[in-house]
Amino acid sequence: MNQDDFTQLQGLLAKLDVAAHKAATVDGTFKKYNTGSIEVLKDLPVHLRQLEQALKNAKVVTNSN
Repeated sequence: MNQDDFTQLQGLLAKLDVAAHKAATVDGTFKKYNTGSIEVLKDLPVHLRQLEQALKNAKVVTNSN
């Protein structure tokens, strides 16, 4: 795993966040049943950065070439 993988994950997470927020604004049922997941989604980028740093410290993640 390298830093490019985390960059891709962050990009996918951003797309998911946009899609979820769009769905929540246009579909009341989506919002009703997925509010908890939407809230958790907000915190995922922070956790992803923390995991990336921890894996770098453990020398599991390498810098991209």
